[in-house]
Amino acid sequence: MCEEKQMDESALDAVTGGVSDPAAPLPTGGVTYRCAICGTAINASTRDTRVTCPNVRCRCEYVVKNGKLTAVAASL
Repeated sequence: MCEEKQMDESALDAVTGGVSDPAAPLPTGGVTYRCAICGTAINASTRDTRVTCPNVRCRCEYVVKNGKLTAVAASL
């Protein structure tokens, strides 16, 4: 009979490249918003809480709440 060999979690941790660093950031999904002022696409991560329009003539800032953009009031 052929006997299967299995490794437990502690043995897998010892394998080079077997476990990633727990502090390493995980990949996030991408989201695309539209600037309410100029209509330019704003590419962001699902983790972003603030985004800025990439259009150099616009540069409006937004806060992301519940997946929607809310404009940030400019200080005077």
